Amino acid sequence: MTQVTLPTALEKIHKNAFDRAGLSTISFPSKLKEIEDYGFFGCNFTELTLPSTLQQLGDNVFSDCLSLKECTVNFSMNTLPVGTFQGCQSLTKATINTKIKKIDDFAFEYCEQLVEINMPNSVMEIGGGAFSGCRRLSSISLSDNISVMGAEAFRESGLQDFTFPSKLNYISNGMFSGCTKLITFTVPSTINEIQDNAFSYCTSLRSISLPNTISTLPIDCFNGCSAFTTLNIPSSVTLIETRCFCDCVSLKSIELPDNLTEIGSSSFQGCTKLESISIPKSVTDMHPFSVFRDL
Repeated sequence: MTQVTLPTALEKIHKNAFDRAGLSTISFPSKLKEIEDYGFFGCNFTELTLPSTLQQLGDNVFSDCLSLKECTVNFSMNTLPVGTFQGCQSLTKATINTKIKKIDDFAFEYCEQLVEINMPNSVMEIGGGAFSGCRRLSSISLSDNISVMGAEAFRESGLQDFTFPSKLNYISNGMFSGCTKLITFTVPSTINEIQDNAFSYCTSLRSISLPNTISTLPIDCFNGCSAFTTLNIPSSVTLIETRCFCDCVSLKSIELPDNLTEIGSSSFQGCTKLESISIPKSVTDMHPFSVFRDL
């Protein structure tokens, strides 16, 4: 079945109604108010326009629509739900025309061809994994109103640069993990917290500028950043956590700040090119037999 004519008075499409039905075209009725979870999962649409009449949208409604290339969102809901376009591997452009406030978890995860996403300034929150696996997404323009960013929001994406919303004051867990196109990166002074795995396995990252607002470099923060050759850590940092620089195999020199008090286990494990390092007198807690293992 490649097409279906829906009743003009239809207000609700139930869960899994057209799950993998093979539909390639759809015209939504003018009175449609709700589509439940997985309503059009795995269909063959190439273009979609979600009507302004929609008041409720379930999770993963259009996920795995592998032929979908372009989508436009016109509904007046506050949230683009979980996994709405997850796994739409051919999607190249998405436009959100409404005053939506949240892009929920995994909304565009593994949209591998996505190169353009247009979002309104009303967006205040990006959910976990929302754009993870978007390998062709080299840049993204975000609303300055965003103050909440979910874990792994851009994991394994194609980002080459990133501008932080002014209201966002942290880098979430795994936010840029596996972003192999990042070469240089600047963390602004508006950021006062970096969470675990933030830049792990950014294998092309050669340099990063960190602000004096950071006190902790967390677990696995730069684990596997194999292109690092040198790094200056700001004087505000007092704690380097477990495996922070593990397997930074090109790292030759690093300057530790005078205020540093603790170095976690395996922090520099596998940094095989690290020639020397000076431990500040301020350090009172260190795991001496594992911090520099395999050097």
